[in-house]
Amino acid sequence: MNEGSLVLLATLSGMCFSLIGVSFRFGMARGIEPLHITVITALAGLVFFGVRGWGSASGGIPNQIIILAMVTGVSQYGITRLMKVALKLGPLSPLWCATMLSFIPVIAYASVVLGEAFTGLHAAATAVAMASVMLAAKAQGASSAGGAMPTPVKPFKYGAVLIAILVLNGIPGISLKEMSMHADAHGVTYLERFTDTYFALFFAALEACVLADVALTRSRPASVRRAALLGVVTSTGSVLGLSMLSRCAVLPAAVAFTVNSVASILFTALLASVLFREARTRAWYATLACGILAIALANGPSLTHFLHKGP
Repeated sequence: MNEGSLVLLATLSGMCFSLIGVSFRFGMARGIEPLHITVITALAGLVFFGVRGWGSASGGIPNQIIILAMVTGVSQYGITRLMKVALKLGPLSPLWCATMLSFIPVIAYASVVLGEAFTGLHAAATAVAMASVMLAAKAQGASSAGGAMPTPVKPFKYGAVLIAILVLNGIPGISLKEMSMHADAHGVTYLERFTDTYFALFFAALEACVLADVALTRSRPASVRRAALLGVVTSTGSVLGLSMLSRCAVLPAAVAFTVNSVASILFTALLASVLFREARTRAWYATLACGILAIALANGPSLTHFLHKGP
């Protein structure tokens, strides 16, 4: 595929990821929690990546991969729980914007633990990302006019939940970063060899957490059929999104990530505005603008080189 096609694929991948947030928002307004939907999503991811990664696990799976996958699965279960809180407190668009800023903890980890350079652009991206979250807290008071959920004015709580989601959503990126730092006896990195296995184990851990939660709390959706349908939608978005994004590996990572994240933020905002009639206030627009700017700053050098390189 040429570069133009790969950029389009990264865009479509981001749009697929948007289906997850939209489904969560749609379900919450109808008595279906993100937890209920995630039961189906995690199972689909486990099956899909389990089949794809079967051969790579034949020689044994390093303990590090297992630990990283388990930690990631638990963290994503935490996000599922926090999504419920966030969707009760405010609109979807700022929430999804914060979710897509998960590169911030990855940059911090790479700098503090792995000794990678923390540039001025990284500092600027972090500052703008935090501004985006604060603006999201301000925007929450003008949430959906068409939602059936309560929207109490608790901007500090909403902002704290968004920051927690941002941090937890950085754990998958940190795990992949760690996998890229280690190689097997043949010099093949864990990231190259065990990506599918990692995702399969991650979804297995996530499925175990949500099933345990459902069993202990005896939580049931208002409509099992509707929860299953939303689960199919989020499964499609998750599996297709990850699959298409993995096809973009030949692009510079910063380019693929920037296009993917920006497309997901904008498409989610569009769907939320149309489907849920979210009020488009100045703070709402500023939240999205700051999120996109933070992504561009974090990936500035690679993105600039890609856009200006010769034929």
